[in-house]
Amino acid sequence: MSSGITPLLASSPASEAITAPLNALLKDKIRDIHPGPEVGEQLLDPRLQALLWLLILIFLLVLIIRLAIRIQQYRRWCWQLEGDPQQLVTSIQDNLRLEALHRWPESRLLQGEEWLAFLDRQGGTRFSQFAHHWSSWLYGNRAPDHQQSEQLKQNYYRWGRACLLYKPRLASKTRTRGNR
Repeated sequence: MSSGITPLLASSPASEAITAPLNALLKDKIRDIHPGPEVGEQLLDPRLQALLWLLILIFLLVLIIRLAIRIQQYRRWCWQLEGDPQQLVTSIQDNLRLEALHRWPESRLLQGEEWLAFLDRQGGTRFSQFAHHWSSWLYGNRAPDHQQSEQLKQNYYRWGRACLLYKPRLASKTRTRGNR
């Protein structure tokens, strides 16, 4: 404001002696006036901003909790293979069947190669490569060798990552409706 008055005073016919004290007086008077916030600087009420930040934090907390629950489920999934190596295929079959029934009730009717192909489609695995051994491992007295056991475990873990970490289960109402 004083910068707008200064050119007027300087161009007036009054003497330079009057202009300098008047400028000093105007600067002292104007010094107490502070400009307000810039237009658009504070669009929201601070209480509303605090509420928005609180909602964002709650949302992030819910996401973190859901991620922690899924990671814990996956760890439990991996721990289910601990135990007797002779029962590896039986444990894998039981765990896969139980989890698949929770997610896809239509998988109840699948058996043999169709079942393994279904698992491959849902989890990005390669259980189908063991289709010719699967029945003898489950119902016979044969067991997979060490290399096959490791491949089965890797496929099991991959299926668990794909389905437990990345694909949520169906809602409980849908699950109970599909199991009737």
